[in-house]
Amino acid sequence: MDYNSYQNPLTGRYAGPEMNYNWSPHKKHSTWRRLWLTLAEEEQKLGLDITDEQIAEMRQHLDDVNFDVAEAFEKELRHDVMSHVHAFGQQCPKAMPIIHLGATSCYVTDNTELIQMRDGLKILKAKLLKLIAQLADFCDQYRSMPTLGFTHYQPAQLTTVGKRFALYLQDFMLDLEELEFESANLPFGADNLKLDERQFQIISICCCRENTELYCLRGSLKNRDQEKRTENRFMRIESARMPNGYSHPSATVMSTEYIISKRNLSVVQSICTI
Repeated sequence: MDYNSYQNPLTGRYAGPEMNYNWSPHKKHSTWRRLWLTLAEEEQKLGLDITDEQIAEMRQHLDDVNFDVAEAFEKELRHDVMSHVHAFGQQCPKAMPIIHLGATSCYVTDNTELIQMRDGLKILKAKLLKLIAQLADFCDQYRSMPTLGFTHYQPAQLTTVGKRFALYLQDFMLDLEELEFESANLPFGADNLKLDERQFQIISICCCRENTELYCLRGSLKNRDQEKRTENRFMRIESARMPNGYSHPSATVMSTEYIISKRNLSVVQSICTI
């Protein structure tokens, strides 16, 4: 099986090599690994017991995806994400305990598809800009060449070839505008924190020690403002007591939602750079 190509009867006929690879198994699963690396790096910054050695081990195996091992694990586990967690862990034995730590499957599956959409739109944008440039030259070259305009399939008044094609050019400009808007508003996200009590308290202390105003993502994966850029989807969190009455002497007491959102925000900001 060719893991560098998207498997579909139409790809050989219609898809270019760039778009074909963008939706390939290799692009998909190497992006999962980059998301796991991003997650581990951000959780390390927040104080979890993740070592530089574990991070380095993960970074060494981002692209050499062992598909045969993952397929064997999937026959046993019947779970696509966990099979690749174990396959990645086999290549990174020291990092295995912290791969996918605190995440759910949607963290890698949903964000990977959004990254593929974003990268696919980049491919389309490059081709669209080239088309617009060539069409603009054509319009300029034939701006004075007369031609007969039609309305309802009936001859109408004289126009020029350049003007007629300028109308098509305007349509492509509107397409470019919409493409740029969609690219800028893809709803990347990080799902709820799923850690044990000790790990949660470590992150809590780290968040509490910061004296600056902190923000969190508005909404969740199912409730998100689609019309604002990801980096602007923040809102203030009201302070509240933490679980089990835990507090820190140099800190403002804050809510569980605050701690979770702090982790999510740092991860989402990093996802956007993948």
